[in-house]
Amino acid sequence: MGLLLAFLGGGLSLLNFSAEWRSLPLQFIFALLSLGSMFAYKGKRTRSSYEGDGTSIFTLGFALCFLSFIGSASILLALVMGWQ
Repeated sequence: MGLLLAFLGGGLSLLNFSAEWRSLPLQFIFALLSLGSMFAYKGKRTRSSYEGDGTSIFTLGFALCFLSFIGSASILLALVMGWQ
């Protein structure tokens, strides 16, 4: 469910920015949808690295949710700042 929300939020954010819509309220909803995908993700979020030094890295599924949110939030920032 989390990955589906991430793809939906990220894809609609890109469509909102690339099409002629550029709607700020819609982009806010898409950013919240991407943020919700990170909370709805039920899989394992981190795993230990191969180095064995105690660091942990995101799993692929959670990284996709995280990147979707970062992209949606960046587009929201661009629209708020007026970068069209």
